[in-house]
Amino acid sequence: MLCSGGEADQSNRSCGAPPGGARPTGPPRSPRRGGGGGVRGGARAPSLRGHWLRPTPPGSSCGGQPRPLPLSLGLFPAAAAAANCAAMAKIKARDLRGKKKEELLKQLEDLKVELSQLRVAKVTGGAASKLSKIRVVRKSIARVLTVINQTQKENLRKFYKGKKYKPLDLRPKKTRAMRRRLNKHEENLKTKKQQRKERLYPLRKYAVKA
Repeated sequence: MLCSGGEADQSNRSCGAPPGGARPTGPPRSPRRGGGGGVRGGARAPSLRGHWLRPTPPGSSCGGQPRPLPLSLGLFPAAAAAANCAAMAKIKARDLRGKKKEELLKQLEDLKVELSQLRVAKVTGGAASKLSKIRVVRKSIARVLTVINQTQKENLRKFYKGKKYKPLDLRPKKTRAMRRRLNKHEENLKTKKQQRKERLYPLRKYAVKA
């Protein structure tokens, strides 16, 4: 429906024209499919960028101070970081080299118990500091197992040194063909018949007389 010139001021609202009598240029825009409820419809979802950096209202529990940063992002204050790092001290492999096997097994058992407790806390909704400690404990368990295996294999190499037969994991890897290749002694062996033939019919050497 078109508005007449005299009724422009009164019918601006009904015609959808902006205030002041200016008429819109071009056809009216049709609403997008899906309505205004979803993100793809009319209104966009509010952005969460900088959500943790916005100050809270004065009446909130934080008292108008900026919200605390999440521990999962690693953006906590220096004091909390120092306390968290002290609680999650990593195990160094060089500190485990001189320990006995019984001590390493005891430490391994303690770390596994701690890991199981942290996993339970993850399911029941524990603190973020506990969740970030799971990775540290897992890596510590791997270091202890690595030191145990390396020490055990080193002792076995000393025990089997100079012996004819060794375990397969202590032999050189090489390739399948190289492992089946004859050594120099086996290549130079000759049968009785070959030795007799070479003795009766030795290699003849000829010289050309100029």
